[in-house]
This record gives sequence, C-alpha cells and structure tokens, in this order.
Amino acid sequence: MNIVKKQGVVEQSVIDFHIENFKRNGFSVFRQLLSPEIVQLVKDAMYRVYERQLEEVGGLENLKKMKDDGIARSLFAYDQIFLKQILMNPILLNYIDLLLDNSFTLFSQVGVFSEPGKELHQTAWHREIQYQHFTASRPMGV
Repeated sequence: MNIVKKQGVVEQSVIDFHIENFKRNGFSVFRQLLSPEIVQLVKDAMYRVYERQLEEVGGLENLKKMKDDGIARSLFAYDQIFLKQILMNPILLNYIDLLLDNSFTLFSQVGVFSEPGKELHQTAWHREIQYQHFTASRPMGV
C-alpha cells in the first residue's frame, strides 16, 4: 500500500481504508491478499475450469456463439480452491460483515481471461441480469 501523508490523523486501520473506498467508489482493491503461490494455484484452476467448460458446451465455437468465450463461470462449483481461498477468505468475510452485516448471497462468480490486443465485452459497464430491474439506496453487493 502507498504511504499517504497525513496531518492530525493518529490512527487509521486498513479496514477503515477499504470501507471508505467502498462507500466512496463502490469498490476497494485488496493488494497482496493472496500469496503468489495461491495466486498461481487459482490461476491454474481457472484454466482447468475453462477447459472443462469448453468440453461441456462442445468447444470454443459454441462458447463464442453464446458470447461466453474468455469467461469461466461458477468457479467454486468446479474447484474447492475458489471456495476456500477466495469466497471464504477471512479478511474479505470481515469486510463483508462490516459493510453488509454478514447478510449476503453469492449470485455469480466468474473468471475473465483477457488476451493481448483483444477487447472484452465484459469490460463495458453493465448491470447483471438479476439486477436489471432493481435499485437500492444502500450497498447491496461487494
């Protein structure tokens, strides 16, 4: 994390920083949340899940017809590493508890693969299908 010059602030916790970022920007980035070894295991598992899903739909051409090429869906249903290392990460769970009072439901979990020089349609602002007709005045998701 970058050092921030401050005056008159004697204490600031990392969790406060993330809560403030979320409330101000709608997101916060957790740097070095996972070790490089775990990151590599997660990356390898994402590729395995994607290969399996390619087989399940009959190949890349079928995935392209669905506009789902470059996306691995429901990762936690295919490999426990996503459940144990990401979904149940104690630091993230603490953050979710502070923001949402531990009242949350996972609607989707995707892995997006990006290739050099290829624009991904997933990078455009969008609203997930389950929320297309819903608005809220307080944070509902992380």
